Amino acid sequence: MDENAPDPKFNASIQSGECPNTNGIVVYYSNRCPFAEFHAKESLVTTAKNRNLPLEIIKLKTMEEAQNCPSPATIFSMFLNGKFVTTDLSVCMDTRYDKVIAKALK
Repeated sequence: MDENAPDPKFNASIQSGECPNTNGIVVYYSNRCPFAEFHAKESLVTTAKNRNLPLEIIKLKTMEEAQNCPSPATIFSMFLNGKFVTTDLSVCMDTRYDKVIAKALK
C-alpha cells in the first residue's frame, strides 16, 4: 500500500449528474454486460421512437471514454434531457420505460 498515493475520487465529469446533450434520451454503455448493446441499440430505439424522443447512444470503448463518462456506472446509464435517470437496463424495453422513468423521477 502506497501511503503517499492520492485518495480515489470520481472525475469532475460525473459530479453534476448531467450530460452534455440536453435533448431527449442519451445512453452510455459498455460491453461489460452482454445484454447492454442489444437493449441500447434495439429495444431502446423502438421505445424512443414510440415516444417521439430524440435518442443518442454512446458506446464506451476505451478506459479514457469510461473515465470521462458523465456517470460512474459505465455498464449502462441513461440521461433524459441532460439529467441522470437510471442505470436500470430494463428501461430500454417499451413495456418498462414509463414505469422505470416515473419511479426514477420521483
